[in-house]
Amino acid sequence: LPKHILDREIQRLLNFGIDIKYNFKISKKELENLSQTYDAVFLAIGAYQPKDVAIKGNNIIGVSSGLNFLLAHAYSPDASQFNVFNAFNVKGKMVAVVGGGNTALDTARTALRLGGRPTIYYRRTRHEMPAHPDEIRETLEEGIAIEFLVNPIECREKNGNLSSVTFQRMQLGERDASGRQKAVPLDGKNFEISTDFLFTAFGEDAEMGDLAIPLENKWGRFIKKEHFRSNIRNVFLGGDAVQDSSGTVVHAMGEGLKAAKIIDKFLAGASLYPSQFG
Repeated sequence: LPKHILDREIQRLLNFGIDIKYNFKISKKELENLSQTYDAVFLAIGAYQPKDVAIKGNNIIGVSSGLNFLLAHAYSPDASQFNVFNAFNVKGKMVAVVGGGNTALDTARTALRLGGRPTIYYRRTRHEMPAHPDEIRETLEEGIAIEFLVNPIECREKNGNLSSVTFQRMQLGERDASGRQKAVPLDGKNFEISTDFLFTAFGEDAEMGDLAIPLENKWGRFIKKEHFRSNIRNVFLGGDAVQDSSGTVVHAMGEGLKAAKIIDKFLAGASLYPSQFG
């Protein structure tokens, strides 16, 4: 969202009398303090940790995550902290974006607006893309090409900077745990592209730190029980950091509203399966 809209929304909260503590690092100790100080705690910390990339040469200058690229663009004065090299020098450059979710599409469309020449590469077909259908349609309408059934396996450099990426062609096989067909490599079907940047968007995890000790978690996300509950009696979970999040602003806002109603009932003494609170 544009900064002026965000500033306006934050000011609305302040006008309601809500206190916001900035630069507050949540940890196991702080969570314990909060749960003892407040009658209820709602943890909605988001998911800002890009998943690890198992590509040879992923430490070459010009290779980064799509999320880091987007964050660096959003917070340009502090871009260096996101470890994005020449993040704003995509003008006139070839940009390869790998992934099929909303982050991948946002990365490609942002690169286009900054004057870059982006192409999206996805290991499955359009049917399996987790991005919102409208986002996919709008991306294609803007002239951004999407190459399907391909996966990066190696990055190469020239004079210290990314110069090319080798891809392997894929085919769809049996279905995985998500219900989508697995992407299976085709032997001997590799090809190489020249590119100045490679931005990966394989999904994001929550930055758990030592919160993984008191809170149940799996596959990089917290486990949200029924009624938004965690395994701590008065701590509730929501947002992108939980497993069933769709990763959209609309979903996050809806979850916040639902959670607020549940927490209100909890504070009023309503029974929310008390036997499961321990």
